Amino acid sequence: MEEIATVIKTKDDKAEVKIVRHSACSKCKKKCSLAESHEQDELIVEVKNDVGVKKGDRVVLEMEERNVLFASLIVYLLPLVAMIIGYFVGNWAGLKLALQSGEGAGIIGTLLFLILSFLLIHLINPFLEKKTGFQPKIKKNI
Repeated sequence: MEEIATVIKTKDDKAEVKIVRHSACSKCKKKCSLAESHEQDELIVEVKNDVGVKKGDRVVLEMEERNVLFASLIVYLLPLVAMIIGYFVGNWAGLKLALQSGEGAGIIGTLLFLILSFLLIHLINPFLEKKTGFQPKIKKNI
């Protein structure tokens, strides 16, 4: 996966780059009220400066597609699966312990497992940040 970015600051062997991401609406010929609300999004990322870029340079950033897919699965799919599992575990526990109706306990289990999934993602994040495959790299200066 490649993105074009602009270098906004360099320090030692690091460079801060600004990526301007456009939504799918920016490619649409028809303009609607939705397009104005999410037309562009800026993201500041710190990357290793292996190619010697300077402030103001435009660069191509690259990140391995399989790592982007893996990270997306963790962020989007893990909470969804956790919620489904949480509902059934909560429902089962509520009926087994006769604390609440199965439905109410299922909802509580859903919320509890959703929170646990976010905590798990928060714990996984530092390990993935240290792996070089999950960090964008400057491919070339344009």
